[in-house]
Amino acid sequence: MKKLITLIALVVGASAAFGQGLVNFNNNVFPNSGAGDGTVDNPDRLVYLGALGGTKLTGTFYKAELYYLDTSGSLQPIAASLSNFRSATTIFPGTWSGKNPLSLPAGVGGVGVPITLSVRVWDGTSFQSYESALAGGANTGQSANFVYTQTLSTPPAPADTFLAGLRAFSVVPEPSAIALGVLGIAGLLLIRRRK
Repeated sequence: MKKLITLIALVVGASAAFGQGLVNFNNNVFPNSGAGDGTVDNPDRLVYLGALGGTKLTGTFYKAELYYLDTSGSLQPIAASLSNFRSATTIFPGTWSGKNPLSLPAGVGGVGVPITLSVRVWDGTSFQSYESALAGGANTGQSANFVYTQTLSTPPAPADTFLAGLRAFSVVPEPSAIALGVLGIAGLLLIRRRK
Protein backbone atom coordinates (compact mmCIF):
# COMPACT_ATOMS: atom_id res chain seq x y z
CA MET A 1 0.00 0.00 0.00
CA LYS A 2 2.86 2.37 0.83
CA LYS A 3 4.42 1.69 -2.57
CA LEU A 4 1.13 2.53 -4.29
CA ILE A 5 0.80 5.83 -2.41
CA THR A 6 4.40 6.71 -3.26
CA LEU A 7 3.82 5.87 -6.92
CA ILE A 8 0.67 8.03 -7.06
CA ALA A 9 2.53 10.94 -5.43
CA LEU A 10 5.34 10.63 -7.99
CA VAL A 11 2.93 10.52 -10.93
CA VAL A 12 1.02 13.57 -9.66
CA GLY A 13 4.28 15.47 -9.06
CA ALA A 14 5.66 14.60 -12.49
CA SER A 15 2.45 15.58 -14.27
CA ALA A 16 2.47 18.92 -12.42
CA ALA A 17 6.11 19.52 -13.33
CA PHE A 18 5.63 18.65 -16.98
CA GLY A 19 2.01 19.74 -17.22
CA GLN A 20 0.75 21.92 -19.96
CA GLY A 21 -1.94 24.50 -19.92
CA LEU A 22 -5.06 24.78 -22.02
CA VAL A 23 -6.55 27.90 -23.55
CA ASN A 24 -9.66 28.67 -25.56
CA PHE A 25 -8.07 30.50 -28.51
CA ASN A 26 -11.20 32.32 -29.63
CA ASN A 27 -12.24 35.94 -29.19
CA ASN A 28 -15.99 35.52 -29.74
CA VAL A 29 -16.86 33.53 -26.64
CA PHE A 30 -17.01 36.19 -23.94
CA PRO A 31 -20.02 37.13 -21.88
CA ASN A 32 -21.52 40.50 -22.80
CA SER A 33 -21.03 39.63 -26.47
CA GLY A 34 -23.95 40.43 -28.69
CA ALA A 35 -27.56 41.22 -28.19
CA GLY A 36 -28.74 37.63 -28.43
CA ASP A 37 -28.79 37.79 -32.24
CA GLY A 38 -25.44 36.08 -32.78
CA THR A 39 -23.48 39.29 -33.28
CA VAL A 40 -20.45 40.24 -31.22
CA ASP A 41 -20.62 43.83 -30.05
CA ASN A 42 -18.04 43.72 -27.27
CA PRO A 43 -15.37 45.96 -28.82
CA ASP A 44 -12.86 45.00 -26.15
CA ARG A 45 -11.98 41.68 -27.82
CA LEU A 46 -12.14 42.43 -31.55
CA VAL A 47 -9.52 43.05 -34.24
CA TYR A 48 -9.95 46.05 -36.50
CA LEU A 49 -8.58 46.99 -39.92
CA GLY A 50 -6.98 50.42 -39.81
CA ALA A 51 -7.29 52.51 -36.68
CA LEU A 52 -9.23 51.29 -33.64
CA GLY A 53 -12.86 52.00 -34.31
CA GLY A 54 -12.35 51.23 -38.01
CA THR A 55 -13.78 48.27 -39.88
CA LYS A 56 -13.86 44.97 -38.01
CA LEU A 57 -11.39 42.61 -39.66
CA THR A 58 -12.77 39.79 -41.84
CA GLY A 59 -11.35 37.60 -44.57
CA THR A 60 -9.98 34.08 -44.38
CA PHE A 61 -6.63 35.20 -45.84
CA TYR A 62 -5.92 36.98 -42.54
CA LYS A 63 -4.20 34.78 -39.94
CA ALA A 64 -4.11 34.92 -36.13
CA GLU A 65 -1.53 33.13 -34.00
CA LEU A 66 -1.00 32.92 -30.25
CA TYR A 67 2.46 33.63 -28.79
CA TYR A 68 3.77 33.00 -25.27
CA LEU A 69 6.63 34.70 -23.43
CA ASP A 70 9.38 32.16 -22.79
CA THR A 71 11.88 32.15 -19.92
CA SER A 72 14.38 34.19 -21.97
CA GLY A 73 11.83 36.98 -22.41
CA SER A 74 11.02 36.48 -26.09
CA LEU A 75 7.63 35.73 -27.63
CA GLN A 76 7.38 32.27 -29.18
CA PRO A 77 4.59 31.18 -31.55
CA ILE A 78 2.31 28.29 -30.69
CA ALA A 79 2.12 26.69 -34.14
CA ALA A 80 -1.04 24.72 -33.37
CA SER A 81 -2.87 28.02 -32.75
CA LEU A 82 -2.65 29.27 -36.35
CA SER A 83 -6.21 30.29 -37.29
CA ASN A 84 -8.01 32.05 -40.12
CA PHE A 85 -10.30 35.00 -39.64
CA ARG A 86 -13.94 34.50 -40.53
CA SER A 87 -15.33 35.18 -44.01
CA ALA A 88 -16.62 38.59 -45.02
CA THR A 89 -20.23 37.38 -44.57
CA THR A 90 -19.74 36.35 -40.93
CA ILE A 91 -22.00 37.52 -38.13
CA PHE A 92 -18.82 37.63 -36.00
CA PRO A 93 -16.65 40.30 -37.70
CA GLY A 94 -13.34 40.99 -35.97
CA THR A 95 -12.93 37.38 -34.81
CA TRP A 96 -10.95 34.36 -35.93
CA SER A 97 -11.95 30.70 -36.09
CA GLY A 98 -9.75 29.56 -33.24
CA LYS A 99 -9.01 26.34 -31.41
CA ASN A 100 -10.67 25.05 -28.25
CA PRO A 101 -9.07 23.58 -26.36
CA LEU A 102 -5.62 24.62 -27.51
CA SER A 103 -2.83 22.84 -25.65
CA LEU A 104 0.10 25.04 -24.72
CA PRO A 105 3.62 23.62 -25.09
CA ALA A 106 4.75 21.18 -22.39
CA GLY A 107 5.76 22.98 -19.21
CA VAL A 108 3.96 26.21 -20.19
CA GLY A 109 1.04 27.33 -18.07
CA GLY A 110 -1.38 25.03 -16.32
CA VAL A 111 -4.06 25.53 -13.69
CA GLY A 112 -3.18 28.51 -11.51
CA VAL A 113 0.08 29.25 -13.38
CA PRO A 114 0.13 32.77 -14.87
CA ILE A 115 1.80 33.18 -18.27
CA THR A 116 2.19 36.11 -20.64
CA LEU A 117 0.50 35.80 -24.03
CA SER A 118 0.08 37.93 -27.13
CA VAL A 119 -1.93 37.53 -30.33
CA ARG A 120 -0.38 38.45 -33.68
CA VAL A 121 -2.36 38.93 -36.88
CA TRP A 122 -1.16 39.35 -40.47
CA ASP A 123 -2.26 39.27 -44.07
CA GLY A 124 -1.48 35.67 -45.05
CA THR A 125 -2.03 36.18 -48.78
CA SER A 126 1.70 36.00 -49.49
CA PHE A 127 3.24 35.28 -46.09
CA GLN A 128 3.27 32.13 -43.96
CA SER A 129 4.28 33.80 -40.68
CA TYR A 130 3.86 37.06 -38.80
CA GLU A 131 7.60 37.70 -38.93
CA SER A 132 7.81 37.32 -42.72
CA ALA A 133 4.70 39.52 -43.18
CA LEU A 134 6.23 42.19 -40.95
CA ALA A 135 9.52 42.08 -42.89
CA GLY A 136 7.61 42.18 -46.19
CA GLY A 137 5.56 45.25 -45.28
CA ALA A 138 2.19 43.46 -45.23
CA ASN A 139 -0.67 44.44 -42.96
CA THR A 140 0.18 43.25 -39.44
CA GLY A 141 -1.03 43.80 -35.91
CA GLN A 142 -0.20 42.63 -32.41
CA SER A 143 -2.15 42.73 -29.19
CA ALA A 144 -0.56 44.11 -26.07
CA ASN A 145 1.02 41.41 -23.92
CA PHE A 146 -1.46 40.15 -21.33
CA VAL A 147 -1.39 37.75 -18.41
CA TYR A 148 -3.44 34.57 -18.73
CA THR A 149 -4.14 32.16 -15.87
CA GLN A 150 -6.07 28.97 -16.46
CA THR A 151 -8.57 28.42 -13.67
CA LEU A 152 -10.34 25.30 -12.51
CA SER A 153 -13.82 25.61 -11.13
CA THR A 154 -16.19 22.90 -9.97
CA PRO A 155 -18.04 22.03 -12.07
CA PRO A 156 -15.67 23.14 -14.86
CA ALA A 157 -16.91 26.32 -16.55
CA PRO A 158 -16.21 27.33 -20.15
CA ALA A 159 -14.71 30.59 -18.83
CA ASP A 160 -11.88 28.65 -17.12
CA THR A 161 -9.81 28.90 -20.32
CA PHE A 162 -11.04 32.19 -21.86
CA LEU A 163 -8.43 34.76 -22.95
CA ALA A 164 -9.93 37.28 -20.53
CA GLY A 165 -6.90 39.63 -20.66
CA LEU A 166 -7.00 40.04 -24.45
CA ARG A 167 -7.86 43.58 -25.56
CA ALA A 168 -8.83 44.92 -28.98
CA PHE A 169 -6.13 45.95 -31.42
CA SER A 170 -5.72 47.01 -35.04
CA VAL A 171 -4.04 45.60 -38.13
CA VAL A 172 -2.21 48.36 -39.98
CA PRO A 173 0.26 48.57 -42.85
CA GLU A 174 3.94 49.03 -42.04
CA PRO A 175 4.89 52.70 -41.53
CA SER A 176 7.23 52.44 -44.53
CA ALA A 177 4.27 51.51 -46.75
CA ILE A 178 2.31 54.49 -45.40
CA ALA A 179 5.29 56.79 -46.00
CA LEU A 180 5.69 55.52 -49.56
CA GLY A 181 1.98 56.03 -50.16
CA VAL A 182 2.17 59.63 -48.90
CA LEU A 183 5.24 60.31 -51.07
CA GLY A 184 3.44 58.88 -54.11
CA ILE A 185 0.39 61.06 -53.54
CA ALA A 186 2.59 64.12 -53.00
CA GLY A 187 4.40 63.36 -56.28
CA LEU A 188 1.11 63.08 -58.15
CA LEU A 189 -0.05 66.41 -56.69
CA LEU A 190 3.21 68.08 -57.79
CA ILE A 191 2.88 66.72 -61.32
CA ARG A 192 -0.74 67.81 -61.51
CA ARG A 193 0.11 71.28 -60.22
CA ARG A 194 2.75 71.80 -62.94
CA LYS A 195 0.18 71.20 -65.67
